[in-house]
Amino acid sequence: EIEVVEESGGPDIAIIDDVDLLLELGLRSVAEGFVSTVLLVVVKMAGATTIDSSGIASLLKVYQIAKKRGGLMILASCGELTMIVLALAKMDEVFNLAVNVDARR
Repeated sequence: EIEVVEESGGPDIAIIDDVDLLLELGLRSVAEGFVSTVLLVVVKMAGATTIDSSGIASLLKVYQIAKKRGGLMILASCGELTMIVLALAKMDEVFNLAVNVDARR
């Protein structure tokens, strides 16, 4: 499940489930719906229980869309398992990570 809250600089996307193939289409449609200029996209990962390669690909797509439109994506509040998977895939070197759920401040 994905919850989106529109903020002035861009959306806050809260993920409340596994980050996998089933979530990919929903996350991609949210990303493709970004306005032409996005300043900041915050993906709140606190509710994510697991992440697989499809989930990483989905997050990478959001990252690429935000970057293409002149913005920045931040992954906030990643759990321990998510951090391990991101590190194994070297995505911790690509994504901007924040410990705090309120990464917009």
